[in-house]
Amino acid sequence: MVSQAELFKSEEFARTVLEASLNGIYVYDTSAGRNLYINPQYTAITGYTLEDFNAMDTETFLECFHPEDRPRVIAHMAEVLRSDSAGREIEYRFRTRDGRWIWCLSRDKAFGDLQKGPAPWFIGSFLDITERKQSRMALEESEFLYRELVQKANSAIIRWRRDGKIIFFNDYAQRIFGYRLEEVIGKSIGIIVPPRDSAGADLSELVEDILKSPYHFINNINENICRDGRRLWMVWTNRAILDTSGEVAEILAIGTDITELQTSNKSLEQEVAERTQIADVRTKQLQALTVELIEAEEAERRRISQLLHDDLQQMLASANLQLETAAVRLPADAILDNVGRILKASISKARRLSHELSPPVLKHTSLTASLEWLARMLKDQFQLEVQLALESTGMIDFQPLKVFIFRAAQELLFNIVKHAHVDRARVEFCHADGCVTLTITDNGRGFDPSCLDKSDTEKVGLGLRSLRERASYMGGSLSIESFRGQGSRFILTVPAKLDTAARRKRRITDVKPKRQTASGGQSEMSRLRVLFVDDHQMIRKAIINMMDNNPAIEVAGEAADGLEAIEQVKHLKPDVVVMDVSMPKMNGIDATRHITETFPNVRVVGLTMLEDDEIASQMQQAGAESVVCKTALSADLLKAIYGSAHQEAPSAVSKPPAA
Repeated sequence: MVSQAELFKSEEFARTVLEASLNGIYVYDTSAGRNLYINPQYTAITGYTLEDFNAMDTETFLECFHPEDRPRVIAHMAEVLRSDSAGREIEYRFRTRDGRWIWCLSRDKAFGDLQKGPAPWFIGSFLDITERKQSRMALEESEFLYRELVQKANSAIIRWRRDGKIIFFNDYAQRIFGYRLEEVIGKSIGIIVPPRDSAGADLSELVEDILKSPYHFINNINENICRDGRRLWMVWTNRAILDTSGEVAEILAIGTDITELQTSNKSLEQEVAERTQIADVRTKQLQALTVELIEAEEAERRRISQLLHDDLQQMLASANLQLETAAVRLPADAILDNVGRILKASISKARRLSHELSPPVLKHTSLTASLEWLARMLKDQFQLEVQLALESTGMIDFQPLKVFIFRAAQELLFNIVKHAHVDRARVEFCHADGCVTLTITDNGRGFDPSCLDKSDTEKVGLGLRSLRERASYMGGSLSIESFRGQGSRFILTVPAKLDTAARRKRRITDVKPKRQTASGGQSEMSRLRVLFVDDHQMIRKAIINMMDNNPAIEVAGEAADGLEAIEQVKHLKPDVVVMDVSMPKMNGIDATRHITETFPNVRVVGLTMLEDDEIASQMQQAGAESVVCKTALSADLLKAIYGSAHQEAPSAVSKPPAA
């Protein structure tokens, strides 16, 4: 029987270990200039056999290494032969027998008597790290673009740990507060936030609110201190950042300087106090200011939401599309599937944050649809059943008034979620005698409404007092009927028509055009000429690259906005236009309406980041044949393109339709 020592020394044992390895392993004879041994995994990775390598001369062998990496590889080999270390590592690109370039991580060690000079042999072990390298490079690029976006934002963006230490302070924050980065990193947030400002705002109270609602954006307005002692009024949107255990680890704060507006507001209040006899003028001024504040706050919400939608979501979606394209050409791999799931989860999370900050339904649809969306969201997230009884909400065509009513309903319903401890509420809306009335009731714990008039208002009263003051500035009121243990009723009344210079003219939109049939059908085997329209270049290129693999589709061209799309359709005359919904200059809805009216033979397929039935409905009313979400599989988009042209879609992206 063979002993363990004899087993370990046997050639059969060594060969078995080498051939069972998942790494590619080789032994190179420098004096002979050839490989003495390569294991099966080496051949599986590179495609080369031992005979292939031994048929090469040194120059031919070195050509297998990428020209940019070749000098490093040669120097590495020389250093290995001179060193008696445990092994040296190097990353390089290697051309396989079928012509592909792969990234390799190699660890090499000299084999021989170094006392007599450079070793004649070295043994190497390497891994194919192409996928890991590409993923790392894509992640680094994504992180770079994200950091550039945050650094160049026209808002102060600050991150600070729960203990108050600042860990991020973007360029805009450095400019307005007058600090260099090294002067604030690691310092307390108190360097720019006083313990209690002139308006009585307390930082500790804000932190407490954020900790209580880690999944919501917490807004506040307070005074901040600059390096030179100046005071700035800032409006901040705060959000908790959770660690892996779900605990609040950091706080992200995005701020806008409203010092001029705040100063103007104070001056206006002083002037109004001195001229109480001109109540009508005061009402109009306050209405205008309130509308401007509503619009400014909503615009900031939309701007931040748009940053999430147009950049972070688009980059994630682009990475997902490119991953799908690469997966078609690669064998099934659990790592690729896992990366795909992570990307889809990240897209979903970014989309949810974007929706919560600025719901698209609030901008694009009626007040009724917006309140219905809010009810669904509360049901999904907090299991609060909201019963709606809405009358004449369609008469609210003034956007700031619609926004005010929606935000009021949102504030009141969130208060019910946080404080009432019930699972249902009722929302009623009516329009009568020149006023609109929003009534929200619950059968919860109730409270004493007189607390709103006290200086030491509890947390439950802060939002209600602010809402009541805004309602009064708009010429309306907020009345509260509540008793402890007997539920609450909130009745918000505001004028249906605001007499303010801030009111914008109503935008007149076109009605849905009548569809026209194409004058001639496409034959089943003809190539469809497709124009791709998306303002985000990474998404546009990824979709084109994905569709370009299909011989049944011809890429007619591309455009970055609705106006450019119309010009391209005029000159290129494509069969199908794949149209993004949200774009600058002219959005996809207006561009689709123009194209389907002017070029009835051209079909349009909508493309959106939002899984929103209302957005899809608007695109279809404008003339789109169908709407596809960017996070959908490539097969769904292909099916929509062929469906728009009344052709049968091919069974796979990489294959033409069956003859």
